Order: sequence, then C-alpha cells, then structure tokens
Amino acid sequence: PLIVDGFKTTYPGCAPLGIFADTKILAAAPKKMTAAGFGEVLAKTIAIIDWKLAKDVEDEPYCSLISSLVEKAVQECVNLAGALADSDPDACGKLMEVLSLTGIAMQMMGTSRPASGGEHHISHLLEMRDIQQHKTGSLHGDKVGIGTLISLYMYHRLFSNGLPEQRQGMPSSKWYEEIKRVYGSLADEAISRNEPEPPNGPEREAQKTKIEKAMNEYGYDFVKTIPEILPAYKKMIEDMGGPVYPHQLGYSISDTYDAIAHGKEVRPKFTILRIAERFGHLYDLADEISKGLHEGKIY
Repeated sequence: PLIVDGFKTTYPGCAPLGIFADTKILAAAPKKMTAAGFGEVLAKTIAIIDWKLAKDVEDEPYCSLISSLVEKAVQECVNLAGALADSDPDACGKLMEVLSLTGIAMQMMGTSRPASGGEHHISHLLEMRDIQQHKTGSLHGDKVGIGTLISLYMYHRLFSNGLPEQRQGMPSSKWYEEIKRVYGSLADEAISRNEPEPPNGPEREAQKTKIEKAMNEYGYDFVKTIPEILPAYKKMIEDMGGPVYPHQLGYSISDTYDAIAHGKEVRPKFTILRIAERFGHLYDLADEISKGLHEGKIY
C-alpha cells in the first residue's frame, strides 16, 4: 500500500517483468534486514488462516491453489531459518524467492489476501502514527513479525477451548471517541471506512455458526499447532537479530494497545482482529497483550 494523505491505501499496479537479486549481496546485508524479511514471510501464516475464515464467513473470493502455493513457500523458508540466521547466500536467495512469490500470489488473486491479514493491520496503524508523529519508524517486517506473534497468541487465546463466550462489545458512542483519539486527524477517513459496531442479532448468530463450522473443519487443527509454532517463530526471529516485542521498537503499552484494538479500522477486512471484536473480546485482549508483552508474559 501507499501512504496517501496519511492513510495506508492500496492501488492496483502492473507486475514487474522480472526480479533480479544477487544472493551474495543479500547475505552480506545487515542481519536485521534478513529478520525483517523473514517476519514478512511468517505473516503469511496469519494471512492464510484469516483468508480461509473470510471465505467461509463473509464469502470472500478465495483460491485454494494460491493459498497452497503460499503455505508451501512459507514452510520452505521456515525450514531454512537456521541457515538464514547464519547469513547463508542460498537461504537468503530462497527468502527473496518466497517474498517475490507472495507478491506474485497477490497479483494472481488481485487482492492482498494471500499475503496480508490482521498482523499487517497492527503494523499499518503503527506506521501511520509514526508518520503522523514525525518519528523515524522501523522496518516494516519487524512490526509485521511482531504482529504475527500477537495474532497467533490471539487465535490460541480465543479458540483453544472451543468457541469463545459472547461478551458485550464496545458501544458505538465509545467507538467514535476511541477512533478520534487513536487516529487523530485521520479519524474521519477511518470512520468512513468502517461500521461503528460489528453485526448483531441474527446476522451475528449466523456468522458465529459459520465460524464454528469453519473452525471444526480446519481452524482448530491450526490452533493446535500454535503452542509449537509460536515459540519457534519467536526464536527464529531472535536468532536472526530481529525484535519480538513492541518496546524493542520504541512502542509503549498504549501504542501496542491501540494497534491491536484499532488496527482493524485501517482496512474493513475480516481478520483475527475482527473475529475477536465479533465475540466481544478484542479490547480485553488488547489490554492483556499490550501489558503482558511489556512484562514478557505473553510469549
């Protein structure tokens, strides 16, 4: 996406005719850049599960072939994490290849769904506010990697014991106040892109039925992998010299809360952030995670 008037906005574009990269130069680059690229690859783990659920719950266009290509590419890259930490040229070449493939996947699909989910919305809001506040900012992949770890935790926290209980959501009057506080001069644009409250009544119940069906078909199998892959992903990023906590990038507890609670307003897409909101858990989770990460208690 491009920053247009302070807001992350995606425009259609032409795919490149070719991508050229020297693996020796990639391997010689600062390790933090490899870690950021790797964080971007890990993000596809969330992007794909978010996309599958969006397909089943909100009837979004979906392609199983593209999804499988991305999942396979991500696993190949994960298998090379140790070599990437050692700056192996062949592994760095594979990382570049996988990142390029995910770009091709988006071009094939015509949307960012194969490569971007709730983890990117967390990153997007942090980046938009950095620009608003004239901060230097940090590498996009760093924030996306952290967003991936947070999103994995959210999936496990919500679904490790079946469907979460339904809680009361945020009243629309409070939502307007929060959007104005979080987005500042960009609040009107955020408000214009979103509904103040998630579906209620029969529509909410119908969506919950669809979520339960999708979780039974494949979602719970994904959730069962999280206790293994979450700490593994964290260690992989750390071994490459990348950050795994928001405060390592200079973000406060409040910054982290806002990104988790209101990153969803950057894009009206169905993601783990929207799912948590549907069940009335998002803002409590944002509070729990933002404070817990600062204390090293979440992962």
